[in-house]
Amino acid sequence: MAVALPTTSSSYLHSKTKIPKSSLSYASKVYVGLRIQSPGSYGVATSNLNVDFFSRVHKSIESGDMIRNEVIQGQVGVTFVAGKMREARLRWFGYVKKRCADAPVRRCERTKDGKATRAQVTMMPIGTPKVPYRNPTDSSWQWVDLWNALYRERVIFIGEEINEEFSNQILATMLYLDSIDSSKKLYMFINGPGGDLTPTMAIYDTMQSLKSAVGTHCVGFAYNLAAFLLAAGEKGNRCAMPLSRIALESPAGAARGQADDIRNEAEELLRIRNYLFKELSEKTGQPIEKVHKDLSRVKRFTAKEALEYGLIDRIVRPSRIDGDAPPRDITAGLG
Repeated sequence: MAVALPTTSSSYLHSKTKIPKSSLSYASKVYVGLRIQSPGSYGVATSNLNVDFFSRVHKSIESGDMIRNEVIQGQVGVTFVAGKMREARLRWFGYVKKRCADAPVRRCERTKDGKATRAQVTMMPIGTPKVPYRNPTDSSWQWVDLWNALYRERVIFIGEEINEEFSNQILATMLYLDSIDSSKKLYMFINGPGGDLTPTMAIYDTMQSLKSAVGTHCVGFAYNLAAFLLAAGEKGNRCAMPLSRIALESPAGAARGQADDIRNEAEELLRIRNYLFKELSEKTGQPIEKVHKDLSRVKRFTAKEALEYGLIDRIVRPSRIDGDAPPRDITAGLG
C-alpha cells in the first residue's frame, strides 16, 4: 500500500527558507546534496563542516594548481580529480606539507610529537629478470628471461621441491637438449630439499638413459632425494661448493586403507628403497650393508665428508672455478 508523504513539514529540519543554488560544477558531484543546516529551535545557524571542507577542496581544484604525483602514478604527470581531492584532503589534515606547484608529491608520516616526517618508498622490480642472449647463427642480441638463457647454455637448475609438474619440466628440458646435441654435457645445479619419490625417480632414471653426460653441482644444500640426484651425476663431474650441506635418508611414504592395501604399499616402498640403495652403493663405492646401516637414520654430510663418502668427486674452490667452468663461444651465448 502506497503512503503519501506530506510535501511540507513544520519540523525545524525542513525549513521553508529557499536554499541557494550551488555554484559547483558537475565534476564536483561528490558533495552535491550537502546543504547548510537551517536555523534550529534556538534560531542559530550551524555551519556544516563537510560543506566547508569540500568547498576548500573545490577551490583548490578550480584554482588550476597542477598537482604532480611521482609516488602514486610512478611517473611525472598530472593526477586525476580523485587524486587531487585526495592530495587536498591529506594536506588539510596535515599529512602533506605545503609545497610549490612544480614540486613532486611526497607522502609524509606523523611522529609522536606531531611533526610530519618524510617516508621513503622503495619500488622493487617484479618478475623473472631478462638477460641479453645471442644464438651462434644470429647477428643481433635479444632479451630472454634468465631461465631460458640457462637452458640454452645446457644448464638445469633444481632449486625447489620436486613435484610432478616441476619434474615434467626438467624431463622435457633434458630430453630436448639431449636430442639437439648429445655430444655436449648437461650441467645440473642443485639447491633444494628433494621432493616426492616418484617424480624424483623419473628424473634419476632419465639422467641414466641420456646419451649426454650429466654433471651435478651442489651450490647450497641437497637434502633427501636431491642428494640421490647429486650422486647420480657422471663420475668425475660431481662437485659441491665448500659450504654445501648434504643429507641422505631412507625414502618414506604413507598408506591407509585395508590391511592388504597397506601391505602392498609397504612392499612397493621397500622395493624402491632397495633399488635406490643399490644404485647409491654403485655410485659411491660403499658396500650395500653400510648404505643400509647409514641411512637407517638421517645421514648428514659436509662437503668434505661427502667427498670421502663418494657422493661427489671434488670440491669446487675459488682458485679452480675458472678451470671448472665449461668452455663457451665468445660470439654466442650470454652477454
